[in-house]
Amino acid sequence: MLKRFRFRGSFGKVFGDNVSLSKRRPISGPKQLTGWGARFTLLYVFLIGLFFLLGVRLLHLTIVAGAQNRVLSEGNRIRTVTIHAPRGIFYDRRGVPLVKNIPAYRVTGPCDKQEACSTKLVTEEEARKLNLSRDSVFLEHDFLREYIYPYEMA
Repeated sequence: MLKRFRFRGSFGKVFGDNVSLSKRRPISGPKQLTGWGARFTLLYVFLIGLFFLLGVRLLHLTIVAGAQNRVLSEGNRIRTVTIHAPRGIFYDRRGVPLVKNIPAYRVTGPCDKQEACSTKLVTEEEARKLNLSRDSVFLEHDFLREYIYPYEMA
């Protein structure tokens, strides 16, 4: 309900001549959340909790475990893998091959941290005879070069 008062004097151009007063509702106790209000409140609490957990995890990964993660990422960044390809075969003028590629295996290991790994080329039969149960020994498929006429091809 609005009441209007009329003052007899003039307040000038800035203030209007009419003043309106409205009735205010009395302040009551805490409201009970029901329906959509309760759902939105629960959603806000859930989102705030989720962002808090994400912030804690971010701080843990960057500050607490940052140095360890940096070392792991540097070691994971580049990995050198040698892919051995068969070499080409030479033929004479009649089409007879002068060289052959024999399948073989490159045995690498065991490796020390301070020294380079030992590498040895072996044929398939020798690779079957080797005891390769150690974890630090690796086999790579490779090719050996066999010359059919080794002394004539100087």
